[in-house]
Amino acid sequence: MIKKKKIKLPIYNQFTVTMFLTDDVIGYYNKVTKRDDKGECIGIQFAKGSNIFIGVELRATIGTIAHECFHATAYIMDVIGCELKEESEEPYAYLLGYLVDEFVKFKKQP
Repeated sequence: MIKKKKIKLPIYNQFTVTMFLTDDVIGYYNKVTKRDDKGECIGIQFAKGSNIFIGVELRATIGTIAHECFHATAYIMDVIGCELKEESEEPYAYLLGYLVDEFVKFKKQP
């Protein structure tokens, strides 16, 4: 089972985020990346250039969602050259909040 939603990020519109819910995170990761990893996890974030993937298993908590959204936030900020420090906390915080909100809304959809 897999449920997906693709969004363009406001402001950072060069990036596309695909959110996915599944019962096999590693299986979907392997399908997209054409790899054969055998790891075990309930959440994952990975990127192929400007295409970012954030996925969790159905049983994942909001903490797991936030964890994976943070990885996506860090990736985006690194690509655009925004280093995490006191002066740059707001862009990180806004993007992280946006991604978590979008993922939670997505997860609640039937």
